[in-house]
Amino acid sequence: VVKEVLNEPGQVIPLRYLEKRRERLRLSVHIKTFPNKNPGLFDIYLDRIKPKSQPVPFLRVSSRLRQYLDEEKHVKEENEQFLVGKLCKLLMMSRDKVISADKLVHMKREFGFPDDFLCSLVPKYPEYFRLVGCPREEKSFLELVSWNEEFAKSVIELRAEEESELTSIRVRPSFNWKLPPGFFL
Repeated sequence: VVKEVLNEPGQVIPLRYLEKRRERLRLSVHIKTFPNKNPGLFDIYLDRIKPKSQPVPFLRVSSRLRQYLDEEKHVKEENEQFLVGKLCKLLMMSRDKVISADKLVHMKREFGFPDDFLCSLVPKYPEYFRLVGCPREEKSFLELVSWNEEFAKSVIELRAEEESELTSIRVRPSFNWKLPPGFFL
């Protein structure tokens, strides 16, 4: 519903228009009760659709929600380089530097990618990624365009390099592991 309101001109929508879209939005409650069940999300006010018509209830995003959305946008922008690195590393570990886009979309929450990363993140970095095929079809893939040595090192290796620079002694990266009883290297 928030996306529906934000996509409207002026970012306001009459409640009766939303009622017509209720089935498409898969809402189980009526639109008139939805703002009451979610009081911090929307403001309801009366306005006219046409100059001489009767005032009807309109819905707009509340200032609290707008503040939250701005903060969310700021956090996404702040962490964008981290996400690009994570996606590059994932593709670098894959066979032939290619992963099914549908599988990535399915696992986006586990990797911390935003909902629309194929539309918002991937096109911004054509030097790293290429989307082959059309998403939501069986044969769409995300491909790594160029190998970045910076992303090829693990965090443990980077820490060992930092420690070597500070102490002027070459430190071997140490990987600690614990195996369950009965397992041996």
